[in-house]
Amino acid sequence: MSLFKQKSKLLRISSSDRTRPNDPVSNFTIDLKSSQEGLTDIIAIQPISISLLNNFYNVTEDFKFFYYLGGSATGTKKSITIPQGFYDIDSFMTVGFKPTFDTAESVNMPYVASTNNNSTLDPTTFKLHLDFTTQITFVVDKDNKCALSLGFKEGETITTDSNGLVISSTVINLSQVPNVFICSPQLTDRGIIEPNFNTTKTDAIVSVPLDNGFGLYCYWNNTSSMSSMITFKTPTTLSTLEFALRDHTGSLLNGGNQVWNGLFKIYYL
Repeated sequence: MSLFKQKSKLLRISSSDRTRPNDPVSNFTIDLKSSQEGLTDIIAIQPISISLLNNFYNVTEDFKFFYYLGGSATGTKKSITIPQGFYDIDSFMTVGFKPTFDTAESVNMPYVASTNNNSTLDPTTFKLHLDFTTQITFVVDKDNKCALSLGFKEGETITTDSNGLVISSTVINLSQVPNVFICSPQLTDRGIIEPNFNTTKTDAIVSVPLDNGFGLYCYWNNTSSMSSMITFKTPTTLSTLEFALRDHTGSLLNGGNQVWNGLFKIYYL
């Protein structure tokens, strides 16, 4: 049965139409009955286009904690919390990491911006020459992902020298999120999707490249008649649709409350 001989309609999806306005735009439900007649006997859905603002943080819920031992409370595990946001290395250190560590330890952690001579960031290796001013130890693991951003490798146990000095193991890691995966377990549980995306989340239906800078809109347009086609095993009725925005690790993205929009083509009997 050719899809292209079936009846079809276009469905516009917008995060601003989410059923519960207080839900985050990265994880929400849309009540189709509020804006559409009931969608019945659906045999396939195809994303046509997506537009979204690249307002996604590179320091998210998963990466905002830094756990360590030592400092003002020797032998006691302590933590600082970096405000979520989008940072380059200088803003990460001067607005995020340094002031929170200074407050926790009552110190004045030195940091010289990357644009200056004798920068804390080595201009050749892109490793940080950190001075915590007090000896600390930290483990780089799944709970201490902030250390990854500072350029330390997962699995390492790092102890500074007695003065708090340490050089990061590798280059700093504050890279921008490369792609946003539009996910819908409701659709992928019921249907079969054509592509196999490079993501740990199998419910991704579209991968939108963030090919414009932070604060700019990014666009995805379907270039193939069968690309990202979701075909249903049996005719399906949809009264709601669930969406989530995730990165390649499957983590929910945080980009504030920016609106994203999508256009979908519905094939039905």
